[in-house]
Amino acid sequence: MKHALLIILAALLSALLLFWFRSQKTSAGQLKVGERAVFQIEIVDNVLSQARGLSGRVSLDEDAGMLFVFSRPANRYFWMKDMQFPLDVLWIRDGKVIGIERDVPPPGLNNGQTARFQSPEPADTVLEINAGQAARKGMKVGDVVSW
Repeated sequence: MKHALLIILAALLSALLLFWFRSQKTSAGQLKVGERAVFQIEIVDNVLSQARGLSGRVSLDEDAGMLFVFSRPANRYFWMKDMQFPLDVLWIRDGKVIGIERDVPPPGLNNGQTARFQSPEPADTVLEINAGQAARKGMKVGDVVSW
C-alpha cells in the first residue's frame, strides 16, 4: 500500500513539474544592434528558461538569437554546458553593448571542456547569436541595442 501511494505521489509531482516546465514559454521579437544587425530573437526572462538557454539545440537560424533579460544589472556568468555549436555573446546594459565574447566553443570543439565566461561589468541583458555574426555584421562595444 505504501509503495502504491508513493508511486501515485511521484506521478502527480512529475505531472505538475512537467506542466510548469512547459508553461515557461519564451517570447519572440526583433532586435537591432548598431546600424545594420537585425535578429529574430527568443526572449527569456525567467530563471528556468534562462538556465536552459540554447542547451541541447543543434543549431540556430542564421539571423536568430536568444536574448536573456534580467531585472537589474549584475555580473553575469555563462557557460556552454550541453551546447552543440559555437556562439558570439553580447553583454548589454541600459541598451548598449558593453562587451562581446567571440567564437565561444561548445564542449565538442573544446577538447570536451565546458567554456565558462563572464560579463566585463554588470549587465542587464545578454544576447547569444551564432559565432562569427558579431564580426560579419560589424558589431562593437558601444553599439545601441533596441527591440
